[in-house]
Amino acid sequence: MVARKVWGLGERVCRNDLKRRWILFKYLQSVMSYGVEIWGWEEKEVLEKVMLDYVRWIFRLDFCTPRYIIMRELAMDKLKIGWGIIARRYEEKIRKGFTGDWVRECWEEKQNYHWEDRYGSERESYYNRNGWGIGNSRLMDNEQGNLETEIIDRETEVQMQWEDSRIGKARYNKKYKELIDNIRGPAYLRMTRSELVNRGDEVRALAKLRCGNLEEANKYWLEEGEERKCIFCKKGRDNIDHYVGECEEMEGRFNVLGDDKGRILEKLWSEELDETKGNVIRKLWKDRDKILKELKEKEMDKKRKENGLSE
Repeated sequence: MVARKVWGLGERVCRNDLKRRWILFKYLQSVMSYGVEIWGWEEKEVLEKVMLDYVRWIFRLDFCTPRYIIMRELAMDKLKIGWGIIARRYEEKIRKGFTGDWVRECWEEKQNYHWEDRYGSERESYYNRNGWGIGNSRLMDNEQGNLETEIIDRETEVQMQWEDSRIGKARYNKKYKELIDNIRGPAYLRMTRSELVNRGDEVRALAKLRCGNLEEANKYWLEEGEERKCIFCKKGRDNIDHYVGECEEMEGRFNVLGDDKGRILEKLWSEELDETKGNVIRKLWKDRDKILKELKEKEMDKKRKENGLSE
């Protein structure tokens, strides 16, 4: 319910303000983290999905965009990384007596029963996953800051390994494996707030391009043929390579980006976003959306007519 309210607020108030939408996203994350001190050891797949759906909405990404591509492109950590740290800090408060007597009694009861419950099981799995047994002395000493840094680094490393594995085997947006490196966070998201506000559609267009949303050819589940042909000229495959080098309808549109096809493609796929490139890819996105909407309406009209004849 709260997520839907925030979602609606963002659509009404921050329609074209990418930065403010992102701030609302952080607010949504804080709402989803309510009570995380108690259950923060475990991963909540449902909440992770809500987070990804919200990010797709912010950047206007297709809902078929795989989460591993979104998380790598936008440098997003899984929620469980931060949640585990919060749960650990709450434990530290209990040990030092900074919580109430009732909480302390519950804690001692769990210790007396050797953590043989769901909470204890999730807690043990969390530490084992990060390379420490539950009885490791470092969990009880005063190195909390250093240990937390190591935990975050390990969790992030595991996440990047998972992302790399999925991206390497992906059938959707096979090109993406050539675009990634070991540095998380693309340059186009490191703009100032005023730039993000003024160039929101350009930023979204580049995110959509790099995530594979501007190519019907990436939709491997569609039948080969008309469904994956260029939506502009109806001849070649609907992908960026075809747009730049072969599509008659796109002829000349990309010349402002370079002298030859290779340079144009290199600039298009890069994470840099100057004004010229921004205008080109924003127009490509809007033109594609217009044509796809028209095609969808024609398909719906066709089905309505067929249903009318059958009746």
